Amino acid sequence: MIVSGKLRYGTVAEFSESAKQKLLEIHSFREFSRASYAILEKVVDDSGHRFAFGATESLLPQVFDEREFLAQLSTFDERFILRMTFLQMVDVFEHWLYQVLRAVLAHPHRVMQTKSISPRLVLSAKTIEEAKFRIVDTELYGVIHGGPTRWFDFIGQKLKVELPDKDKRDSIREIKATRDVWVHNDGYANDLYFKKAGTKARVEQVINARPEITPEYHSESWKLILDFINVLGASLSDRFDKQILSFYS
Repeated sequence: MIVSGKLRYGTVAEFSESAKQKLLEIHSFREFSRASYAILEKVVDDSGHRFAFGATESLLPQVFDEREFLAQLSTFDERFILRMTFLQMVDVFEHWLYQVLRAVLAHPHRVMQTKSISPRLVLSAKTIEEAKFRIVDTELYGVIHGGPTRWFDFIGQKLKVELPDKDKRDSIREIKATRDVWVHNDGYANDLYFKKAGTKARVEQVINARPEITPEYHSESWKLILDFINVLGASLSDRFDKQILSFYS
């Protein structure tokens, strides 16, 4: 059977469009939230009512009156919504990268390079397709969890496709470092942050330093991630489709 550039779960181009669409939705949610808070600041009157806030987020007290609420709106918008959408944005990017590499590595045109595979892992699979993806996941696990440096080495050296320039790759490393420090260390920069961020570290190595997610940083990160998806998606689609056609010719 001739395969005309299709992957098991869609083409690389389709993966790229899907990721970009999700990022656009996240960005739109942030903009919608900002507009919503601006409206609330104008329409909520100061009549002394008290409200319960259904979250444990420490940025706001759990119970507050309207005056307190209005006073905190802009801070809440910048610190909570920016952070929330930034973390989701980076997670979408990582998931996209994993799914694209998984599909490329699973295609029969490529010989698997995993050094050690448990026979039980393969023999317990119900189908050949399931066994194939188990092998791929074993190979990819260390790559994805190794962070951007491992991603770039793997993509550039093993898949031999174009990557964004070094400055942009370094910025992606810092974005991932910021995501990790907010998820795992309440935003406080630690030695691991500085190791991951390298020369792109955005704070000094002092106690309680936090690489804040400002509106400007949020927007720049969004653009860098979209650019990475565009460059890598186009490069993979072009090279991968050609290899498929060559394999089946």
